[in-house]
Order: sequence, then C-alpha cells, then structure tokens
Amino acid sequence: MTGRHTLSKERTAEMTLASTDTARPQHVVARPSGRRRLALRWIVTFRWHLFALFLSDLGRSMIDRKYDAFTTDNAYCPTPRGDGRLARLVDRIVRRKDTNVALRQRLEIVSSLLTEATLATRAEGRVRLASGPVGLGRDLRQTWTRLRSLGTHPARWLEVVGIDLDASSTVLDEATRLARSEGLPLTTRRLDLLQPGLATDIGGPVDVFNSIGLGVWLDEDQLRNLLWTVRSALAHDGILVIDHWRRHGGSRYVGALQMPAHYITDERFESALIAAGFAIEEKRATENGVVVVYRARQLAGSD
Repeated sequence: MTGRHTLSKERTAEMTLASTDTARPQHVVARPSGRRRLALRWIVTFRWHLFALFLSDLGRSMIDRKYDAFTTDNAYCPTPRGDGRLARLVDRIVRRKDTNVALRQRLEIVSSLLTEATLATRAEGRVRLASGPVGLGRDLRQTWTRLRSLGTHPARWLEVVGIDLDASSTVLDEATRLARSEGLPLTTRRLDLLQPGLATDIGGPVDVFNSIGLGVWLDEDQLRNLLWTVRSALAHDGILVIDHWRRHGGSRYVGALQMPAHYITDERFESALIAAGFAIEEKRATENGVVVVYRARQLAGSD
C-alpha cells in the first residue's frame, strides 16, 4: 500500500545507510568511504551508472579522496588520463562535467584577481599574500607566473603564506615542493581557519587573503566564522578573494559521493560578507555559471 507519506525505495535506502555514518566536523574533509560501501549505496539507491567512475582516473580520485587538494589539482588538468581508449574516454567525460569545468574556469578568475590585487597593493610597499586553504597552490603558482611575465619581479616585494588544515600531513609538503619548482618562495602553516588568532599564527596581518574551495563545505554559521577569522587577519583595507558555489547539475554527484556540500543563494552569501565587515568590489562568475568569485575589501571600523 502506498501513500503520499511513503518514502521511495531510494530515499529509504539512503536513510538506512546514512544512519550508520559517523558524525564529523563538516569543515574537515572526511576519510573516503570504502569503495565497497559506496558501491553498495549506489546499488540500493539505483545509481548503477556511477560505476563508470571507477574507469576514470579523476573519477577514482573523487571516489577515494573526495575533492581534496590532490583531486582538485587533478581536475585542473583538462587532458584525459588512463590506460586504454575506454578509460580515457570515460575520464574525458568526467573532466567535462560542470563541477570540474567550473574548477578550471575558477582558476583563471582567481589568478587574475590575485594578480590585480597584489599589484594594486604593491603601490604601498611590500605585499603579504595568504592563501587558505592553500591546497597544492596552483592558483598561487599561476599568479606568480603572471606577475613574473609582467616584469614585476615579485620575489622582491611579495611574501606568500599558505595555510591548510592538512589532515593527511601531505598537502603542505607537496605545495611547498611544487612552489619551489617554479621559484615561488612559499611559507606554510598548518592551521584550522575556523579557529581564532589567525593573524598571530601567520606572523601578522596580510594585505590580500585568498580563500578558495572551503566555503561550499561549511554551513552558514561556519561560513560566518570563516569570514570573521579572515577579516581579523587582514591589514587595514585588506582584500579578500573568495569563491561561492551555486547549486548546479553536478551537485547530485557530490551527494552521491557523500560529500557534505552546502549551497546557499548569492544573496545570502553576499549578506554574510557584508555582515562580516566587507565591501564587495567585484564579482566574476565562471562561464558555466557554477562559481562566483568575489573581491571584497575590509571596511575599517566595522567591528
């Protein structure tokens, strides 16, 4: 017998499996569920098409690591990988999904905004740029390359600090190695961006703060906490570059892979920025409309 209050088989199965999940802080990327457990979830929720992800290099990384620093850096590459034509074909399809295309488009926007922000601040002297979570630092390296190509000699005036919770104890070492390979003198700190005292922990205030890839994993209270923490680490009139993810077609895959994403409207995100003492100076959306990147300035006297 059925009725309007009867749960679907798919929803019932999801609730049964979810009831056994262990609670964890939402801003900490969870250890990936075992492949067997995830496969069982797909079977009982009738998502058999997702098994094709196992053929994809990027897909396997999404399954095993979620969108951690290494998966995100993998997604930045548009070229398919894999052994054999079928594996590369599936990998190409995965890399063309909205989420992964948006990551690559976001990278271009972020590096452009960081280049502009650091050059604008340079007029006042030496510049401190912090990035948290830094991940593997591809946006910083791309910004560094842009600054060098402009003949600005950033090594003379730009100090770069990378911040990451680095639960795996591998991210910051790899970020440092990659940065050095391109001549970027990156200083790193293993810190939780939701904890107070950030300015002290990174050796003083910074002129530009880059916070990319964290907000979508936070609920609104945690997002507000992040914004206030970052604001406290900024120098007078400091600039924040931050991304905001909109709900999109690929969002359903994020849920299927058990990633705790939180999507809010542009209006609510902007209200949070303003409430934390920022003035929004610019917003740029990716070409596919999935991500909006904001440049916001700290308002003096808005405590």
